[in-house]
Amino acid sequence: MREKMVKESLKKYLKSIGAYYFMPVQMGYGSCTIDFLICHSGRFFGIETKQEGIDEPTPRQALVMSAIIAAGGHAWIENSVGLEKTRELLPIGSRLGHWEGGSMEDGPNVWVWDR
Repeated sequence: MREKMVKESLKKYLKSIGAYYFMPVQMGYGSCTIDFLICHSGRFFGIETKQEGIDEPTPRQALVMSAIIAAGGHAWIENSVGLEKTRELLPIGSRLGHWEGGSMEDGPNVWVWDR
């Protein structure tokens, strides 16, 4: 499955839940970033898309993801048109919870539902 298909699926999903997203075009100027920068329910997310079977960021993408997490945001790799990781980690609507953990060394932040 191609990365382009994952991106198209993610754009459709983000629109369906009312998330703001931006897909920066890298032109060699300014800071590098990852594929999707997202704001949803007052939270900031960064998602790097990959084709199926690839689940590791490049070293530069890992630095960007670490910077997002260090700044209080959340970042992960999405490599499926089914968006399993994103559907698990991106809060929808009025669900309440909080994020725990988080660094590239011990894994991405994890969403925990408050009971």
